Amino acid sequence: MFRWDNAFSSWSKFIFLSGLLFVCCGCLILYRLFFHPLRNFPGEKLAAISAWHWDLHGDDPDFLGRLHRIYGPVVRIAPNELHFSQPMAYTNIYSIGSKFPKDARYYAAFPDGALFATADRRQAKARRDIIRPMFSRQSVLKLESVVQEKVDILIAQMISHGSHPVDLHYALRSATLDIITSYCFAQSWSTLKYPLFQHPILHAMTQQLTIIWVLHAFPILRKIFPFLGPILMLIDDSIKATVDFRGRVAAQVDELLKDPEALKRAEHETVYHHLMTRRPGKDQHDIPPRNSLLSEGVSLIVAGSDAGGGTLTVGVFNVLRNKQVSSSLIKELDAAWPDQNATMKFEDLEKLPYLTAVIKESLRLFSGVVSPSPRIVGPSSARIAGVDVPAGTTVSITTPFLHHNPDIFHDPMEFIPERWLQSNSRELENFLVPFARGPRSCLGIKLAWCEMYLILGNMFRKINMEIYDTSIEDFKHKMYFLPVFTGKHLRAKVRPRDS
Repeated sequence: MFRWDNAFSSWSKFIFLSGLLFVCCGCLILYRLFFHPLRNFPGEKLAAISAWHWDLHGDDPDFLGRLHRIYGPVVRIAPNELHFSQPMAYTNIYSIGSKFPKDARYYAAFPDGALFATADRRQAKARRDIIRPMFSRQSVLKLESVVQEKVDILIAQMISHGSHPVDLHYALRSATLDIITSYCFAQSWSTLKYPLFQHPILHAMTQQLTIIWVLHAFPILRKIFPFLGPILMLIDDSIKATVDFRGRVAAQVDELLKDPEALKRAEHETVYHHLMTRRPGKDQHDIPPRNSLLSEGVSLIVAGSDAGGGTLTVGVFNVLRNKQVSSSLIKELDAAWPDQNATMKFEDLEKLPYLTAVIKESLRLFSGVVSPSPRIVGPSSARIAGVDVPAGTTVSITTPFLHHNPDIFHDPMEFIPERWLQSNSRELENFLVPFARGPRSCLGIKLAWCEMYLILGNMFRKINMEIYDTSIEDFKHKMYFLPVFTGKHLRAKVRPRDS
C-alpha cells in the first residue's frame, strides 16, 4: 500500500541531498574564486570555477590569443592551470634543466602505456632509451632507402593521376604513414597505392585526434568507451574507422607476440626489434605488456604520419602560391641535381640552404603540437617568465606563441624562407620548437627531417604542380593537439618535369 509518510521521507532525503550538493558546489566555487593559490592570477571567472571552460573553447586556435590580449602574459585558463605567452616561459617549463613532470591527468586520454603518455620521468626515460637508437641519425641514414622507396611511389602515383587533380592532403599523409609503418613493422600499409590516396585509415587517424580531445574533456568516457565502441561503430563511420585502425595495429603486434622469430625474418630493423628484445644487465629491459606495445604503435603511427604530413602540406601549398619562392627552390634543386633520374641523398639535400629554409618555414607555420603540453610545478614553487608560481600548479605555453610571435618573426603569418638565410637566423633557431625541447622532446626528429628533405626535394625536382581550387581559407584549423584543417583539402594538377 502506498504510504504518504514514506513518500514524504524519500522526498525529504532528495531535497536534503540536493541542498548538500548545492552547498558543496558553492563552497568549491567560493574557494576557487577567493581562496585558491591562483586566485590573484588574471583570467575569466568561469575558468577559475571549472576546467570545462577550457574544454569547450580550447580547440579554437585564437582562444588563448584573445585571453592574453585581454589579461596579459599570464592567464588562468582552468582552476589550477596557467598559460603563458612570453617566450622565456618555454625555456623555464620545458628546457633540459626543468624538473616539471607531465600532468598525468591530461595525458591519460592518450593511448595508455605509450612513451608520449607516460608522466613518470624515470619510466619515460627507460622507454625512451629503448626506442632512441632506432631514431638516431645513424639508423635514419641506414634506412634511408626505405624512405626513398616510398617517395618514388608517391611521385609515380601523383603522375599517374594525369589531368585529374591530386589530393595532396591525403597523398603526403599516405607517404608519411607508409614510412612510419615500415619503421615500426618492416611492413608498410601501402596507403600510397590506394585509389586517389584516400585510404580509410587516413580519415581514421584524424578522427583519433578528435576522439582523444573528447576523452580528455570528459574523463568518464574513457571508462565506458570500450563498452560503447561496438554500438557507436554502427552509428558513426569515423568511430568504426578508428576502431579498425587500432585493430590493424593490434593484429601486427599480436603477430609479433605469437611469432617473435618474425623479427629475425624482417627485411630491416624496426622499432619493435628494440621493444621486444630482452636486455639483461645494467640496462635491463623486459618485453612490455601487449597493451603497452599496442599503444606505442598507435602513438608512433599517428605522430609520425599526421605531424609530418601536415607540415609537408603547409610547405607545398605556400611554395606553390608564391612564384618567387617556388622559382628559387627549383633553381637551387636543378643546379645541385642536374640529372633527375639519379638519386639525391639525404646528406646532399640537407646541404641546400634554400630547401632547408623552406622546411624550417613549413615547420614554423604548421607548429606541430599546438595544444598546451601541461607540466606540474614542483616539488616547490618556481619562477616562470619572472612570475612566482605555486607548487602543484599546471603550467604551459603553446608553440604558436613562439612561432607566430611578431617580436621574433617579422610578418609571422607570412611564408618567408629568406628569414632563415639572414645573419640572425641562428638566433631564430632558438625559437623554432616544432619537435619540442628538453627531456621529453620528439624522438623522431631526424626521421622527420629526412622525410621532408627527400619528399620536398623529389617533388619540386621531378614534377610540376599547380594549385587547384584551394585557398588560404582552407587552412583554417581546430586545435586537437595537432592542427586539424577544416577546409577543402589541398589539391593540385601534376605533370612530370622534363629531364
